[in-house]
Amino acid sequence: MREMRMLLCLGLAAVAGASALAGPGRPTTAFAEPRTPAVQRARSLRAMATASGAARKGKPADASDVAAWTTDDLKVENADAPAPMAITKGGLDPAGWFKAIATSAAPLPEGSEALGDLRRAGLDQLSAMADAGELPASKSEAWRQLGVRDLYKRPFATADATTAAAAAAAAAGLDASRVSPGAAAHAVFVDGVFHPELSDLSGLPEGAYVGGLAGLDATRREAVLARAATPPPGVNTLGLRDDDRHGALGGASFWALNEACAGDVACVLLGAGVKVPEDAPVHLTFIAGAGSPGAADAAGASHSRLVVDCDKGSGCTLVTAHVDAAGSEASAGALSNAVGQIYLAQNATVRHTIAVERGHASSHVESIEAACAEGAGYTYTTLQGPAALCRVNVGVDLLGRGAEGHARGLMLSGNTAEGPSALDLHTAVRHLTAGCTSSQLQKIIGAGRGRAVFRGLIRANGEAMETVAHQLCRSMLLNDGAKLDVSPCLEIIADDVQCTHGATVADLDEEKVFYFRARGISAERARFALVRGFADEVLADVPYEGAKLRLAEIAMGLIPEKTSKKIDTTGWTSI
Repeated sequence: MREMRMLLCLGLAAVAGASALAGPGRPTTAFAEPRTPAVQRARSLRAMATASGAARKGKPADASDVAAWTTDDLKVENADAPAPMAITKGGLDPAGWFKAIATSAAPLPEGSEALGDLRRAGLDQLSAMADAGELPASKSEAWRQLGVRDLYKRPFATADATTAAAAAAAAAGLDASRVSPGAAAHAVFVDGVFHPELSDLSGLPEGAYVGGLAGLDATRREAVLARAATPPPGVNTLGLRDDDRHGALGGASFWALNEACAGDVACVLLGAGVKVPEDAPVHLTFIAGAGSPGAADAAGASHSRLVVDCDKGSGCTLVTAHVDAAGSEASAGALSNAVGQIYLAQNATVRHTIAVERGHASSHVESIEAACAEGAGYTYTTLQGPAALCRVNVGVDLLGRGAEGHARGLMLSGNTAEGPSALDLHTAVRHLTAGCTSSQLQKIIGAGRGRAVFRGLIRANGEAMETVAHQLCRSMLLNDGAKLDVSPCLEIIADDVQCTHGATVADLDEEKVFYFRARGISAERARFALVRGFADEVLADVPYEGAKLRLAEIAMGLIPEKTSKKIDTTGWTSI
């Protein structure tokens, strides 16, 4: 039986509930005193395990327990060695899962020592979330529709630093179809680390920088790290008891894990007035799973970090593509955990395509936050194909008058050789001042026993007068086994706004197929034309031609040869 749940909610109730749900702030971590990074990391992660164990026994974590640890206690747990995934009597332990990945992070490569503070901040944040019981669980509001239980069942360890030879082998599959036509720059990042020998940056105009931290002078490097360490402004939009601004989309813990394991930062920096031509995209390829995981019985985990900083009047077309390493079976089952921060100054514009083209057995979690100043515009398109788990969170803050945020997305969910796919997209557009505009169109194609979740929020706070915001999710189900959870949401606190939202769902119309067949077109081509036409509204403006072709092939594979619905043509004599 097809199951379709829709939640069309006005946000006044959620906002009212936020104060009721708000409780005391997170406990202060008990290991803030200066220590060596290895010891401080060990203490942080030991605190996570202690808090988690105490919570399971029904008693709060005691900070004095942490303070009482001795050097011998710390030696029991090697901070540089991966810990096995913890399994408790009640099931899987989220703290143990995050800990296993964080403690397996390789030492920072030469020239990246400045990331040490970012790593330590991520570990402290993970520890604080474990203390407060805020790590994702199947009952968490932001994860309840597509839980993380299956992810927790799979052990992961952060991949080792990739050598130049291994990186070249991993990038061997990057043919012309894997790069946007006419790209001004193509930067390749392997397991989160920039590899200039695999990149081509020759088409960039003066005043534009694309690459890793190593190519920046000390001043600009510090500025990028300051951006990375300071989350963009935002609000808690779902009424959860969560002081972290990313928690509203459910990505706070993975954001902190990314910080704890960061090995580089992908930088796109545009000076004032610098515009990269719209037909010459900046293309960033993130290859996951090239390095060996830090544990023999675990799959690899890759952590990529992106900072886009556009000064006044600048702009570019940006493509970020996540792919598997070439010729690596282990890469197909790896976890990629990506974080992006986008800052647009006055009148800056970015048109961003987010393409997740990992393997069917892959797991991908990505969190992006964009902040738009006066007159700035951020337009993004998300492309998600079948995967074991593909969760994307995108938050956009409209901070200045005239700022715009526009979103389009396509999800293709169906059966794969590894089982049903699970796709999830959580978005939030936050109107924080007057006179801003936003729109969102999401398309979902479901087949087989695939699962897709969409939760999109538009929020206009009390100062956001003259807001114009429209949101629509349209879904097509190709058979009776697919399952969708669609929740377009509005939270309107301001007066004088023009806001709409809605959702539709439909089958593949066999009467339209018959119309095609009556004109000499095969049923197979007719069904493909209908599905392709449904998707083209999203794909039409995507500059990444290779991804469009591959998605078309995936869509073709999702279409069943026959549908359960038949057309009765008895007695028909003509068309």
